[in-house]
Amino acid sequence: MFGVVHLPLMNIILVGYTPERTRRAIAFCELTFGKLPLRHRVLVLNRAEAPVPEEATGWEVVRGSNTLGEFSGWQEGLARLSDLGEQDAVVFVNDTVGAYQHMSVFRRWCLAREIRSMSANRMVGFTQDSTGLHGALTVRGLPAYPFVPTFCFALPYQVLVKLELRLWNGAEVESCVHGGTDKDRFFTEEVSPALREHLKWWLFEGWHRSEPLDAGSEERLRFKAHCIFAEFLLSAHCRRLGVELRDPLKHHPVARALEALNGVRYEMVQRLKFRPDQHGSTT
Repeated sequence: MFGVVHLPLMNIILVGYTPERTRRAIAFCELTFGKLPLRHRVLVLNRAEAPVPEEATGWEVVRGSNTLGEFSGWQEGLARLSDLGEQDAVVFVNDTVGAYQHMSVFRRWCLAREIRSMSANRMVGFTQDSTGLHGALTVRGLPAYPFVPTFCFALPYQVLVKLELRLWNGAEVESCVHGGTDKDRFFTEEVSPALREHLKWWLFEGWHRSEPLDAGSEERLRFKAHCIFAEFLLSAHCRRLGVELRDPLKHHPVARALEALNGVRYEMVQRLKFRPDQHGSTT
């Protein structure tokens, strides 16, 4: 006889900061995960003055501390899920989902399908590889790549137990960042030289919210650096524990091909949308 397949019971923790992005992220969760067997939906508002969205009906709302952005929010959301058991899995969502990477129907389908059939030893999320980067890319002696960007990912209860129900460790994150206004000393020796060089470029020049490092920007950039290392270290610790990083697109070739075509179309539309007109303005 065939054994009984037990689908994971899903719990969603969404961290919101701005009202507009939070509303969009709620809509994303309903559209993508609404047909999954959901137990809990927790919305952590990380901005003290942020109103509770009307769309949050059915969500438990928590006021987050914003100690470490989305990571502290997810941890505070986890604290509300005291009844998690072996059949549970948690989907972690940041309100940036879809903001910087188009979450097409193909991506959403793959993501929901992989989460629905998630095994006990996987981290499900879209992975990022070190394409084009050279040299050892390590954090605290652990490989930094590939990693799962944490705008949306899922972990089963068994992996959360391996992580001791902690998504980040404050001392580890702090050990990677000196801070200060000297960009050559901003990161510590816990970060490999090649990765330090890449992150100096990305944080101070290449990121959409980059700015020169000075006394006025140091606190914000140091905060962002802490979040970056929390993200790297979460994936690194999962790999160290033998957990598979499962990229939904890589396991569904037809959807991957359709997504590639869709990506070309989306990029063309975006370029046309923001094409300068004859007066040099944008449409």
